[in-house]
Amino acid sequence: MNIKGRLYLISSEANLDLQENIHRTYKKCIETAKQVTTLESELYQLHSLLSNEKQLISTVKDLLNIENKVRFY
Repeated sequence: MNIKGRLYLISSEANLDLQENIHRTYKKCIETAKQVTTLESELYQLHSLLSNEKQLISTVKDLLNIENKVRFY
């Protein structure tokens, strides 16, 4: 096989490898995007739960303060 033939063969193989890598990378990108969306949703839920807990703790503290004030009067 001459040099042009070998170069063409190498080029064709490289092109095929590149296409396969693009498809594989694209699939991984889609999977990662789905995982990121799921994590974003879970973080939003966690933030909401923590905000609710913070409000609950604040309410309990306020009630305890009121109760302590009533005891002293």
